[in-house]
This record gives sequence, C-alpha cells and structure tokens, in this order.
Amino acid sequence: AQILGIREETRAQLHILDPACGSGRMLTSAAKQKGKYHNFYGIDTSPYCVKMSAINMFLNGVKGEVMCANALDPEDFKCSYRSRMFPLGIRKILEKQHSRLWNMQQRSENSSSKDQNGQLSFF
Repeated sequence: AQILGIREETRAQLHILDPACGSGRMLTSAAKQKGKYHNFYGIDTSPYCVKMSAINMFLNGVKGEVMCANALDPEDFKCSYRSRMFPLGIRKILEKQHSRLWNMQQRSENSSSKDQNGQLSFF
C-alpha cells in the first residue's frame, strides 16, 4: 500500500492515525514510506487486533499508540498500548487520562468551533 497525502519534503513531526487499524500493517507501511520519526496511532474495537498492532509496531521500530475503542464514540475507551523505543517496550494504559491518543481525540472534539455563520469548522 502506498500512503498518499504526505509530501516528501514534510519534515515536521506528524501524527498519523488509522481509525480501523486491524493488525497495524498500514501503520508499519506508512512508517517505512514516510519515516519512523512521525507518531503513529491506531484505533480498533478488537482487543486482539489492538495487541497485534502494538506488537507489529514495536517489532518494526514504530513509535506510537494503539487504542481499543470505537473510533466513532469519543467516550469509548477500553485500554491502550504505547510502543516506545526509549524506554524499550510496550506499555499498557488502563486509564484513559494517561492515553495520548484519547487526549488528542478529546482536544479535537473541543476545538471544533462555530464560525461567524454558525457552521461547524472541521480541521
């Protein structure tokens, strides 16, 4: 699979999300194509897929987080796994307040504001 929409000259650290990540193959493919210095995030409803995705990310040297939740429901949170190289390992997160991905999702929900015409602005 080829990842489109990220320019080659982009050197800023990006947050790349796969809202239905499954085994994490798209995230690892994106890391190989666009660079492992970005942050990669995945969401899936299956606890087995979330674990598999976190392990795939770790084995491929991809840093990021995978959350077991419904991507369409901001309040849904079961657990999360963070893959890191320093300190080395996969860390399980049981409280949603400690999850970077859940916190980013909450901030994006709160930042959706109305413009002068009363329309919602989506970023």
